[in-house]
Amino acid sequence: MHPAEETSTNSQDNEKRSYVDWARYWFAQLARHHGVHDPAQWSFTEEHVIAFLRASLKAGVPSWKRVLIVKGLIDYRNKFLRSKYPKLEHIRAKLQQIAADDRQRVSVIPGGSTTLPSSTAGRSNARNKKTT
Repeated sequence: MHPAEETSTNSQDNEKRSYVDWARYWFAQLARHHGVHDPAQWSFTEEHVIAFLRASLKAGVPSWKRVLIVKGLIDYRNKFLRSKYPKLEHIRAKLQQIAADDRQRVSVIPGGSTTLPSSTAGRSNARNKKTT
């Protein structure tokens, strides 16, 4: 079952369960991406996260979702590893800025659909080389 599909009668319990489930989910995806056979014994690094985020970007994952990926990995680090490392907050901050920039660039066209202006097409490639 997907973490978001679980239900609970108590919304606070559901919220706690949801963030823990998402943390586990994104850690599992990170480990799978890197071909880790025993995730319980694996210590991921900032470089592992950056590589995963770059692959996600290349696969077309939007910036807002990459922010959630990093948030989930920070939650995993805090809850299960009980560590300050790897430091991921600066990555989250950068992705939050990219997501805000992307939201500002979205324009609504008649008929209710949304599109990114054509000027952003080259921007994402240039951004790939500098950041995640």
